[in-house]
Amino acid sequence: MIHHFLYHLLRDASLVRFNLRSAKDLRLSLKAQFEDLTLQTADEDDFSHCMELLQNCGIYAVPWLQKVFKRRMNQLCSVAKDTKGRIVACDFYMFEPSEQQEDLIHGIYLAVAAEYRDRGLGSALRRFSLDCYDQGKLHGVSTLVPFGDVKALRCAQHCGFAITKSSAKPPAYYLFKDLNYKK
Repeated sequence: MIHHFLYHLLRDASLVRFNLRSAKDLRLSLKAQFEDLTLQTADEDDFSHCMELLQNCGIYAVPWLQKVFKRRMNQLCSVAKDTKGRIVACDFYMFEPSEQQEDLIHGIYLAVAAEYRDRGLGSALRRFSLDCYDQGKLHGVSTLVPFGDVKALRCAQHCGFAITKSSAKPPAYYLFKDLNYKK
């Protein structure tokens, strides 16, 4: 039992360090409009509001990722804000050690407040995030979509992702999108 706990503690600490190190000077800080919403790079002050939105959407952000996001919101998260400045959607990214050699970033969480769903906001925010990362530092973006989640699959495909393989754990499609990579 203690061995298992220590293994996860050390692994989580390693993943935090890896992601913090990898998430430096990756993206452009942009702003765009979608209907009456402002799409923008997140900042430190947006962290708690994004975590609350994830929770309201039934998404659980694992604790080690929360530590990373809290310190690198401007590199790993995009948000959509309404005219009152309230966050109504957020799009999170991280680094997978298994994709390190390929210079990939991994889309992990996309949450849209219930009253803004089915309007194309998720696709618009994801495209916005891709534009922020598409400056030559990364080869591409990967993401997983559970087999039964047709809306998430359509959203990713509308943004240019293509299914490249299947994942056994978790059971999902593995999708990939090329970026304008410059060595």
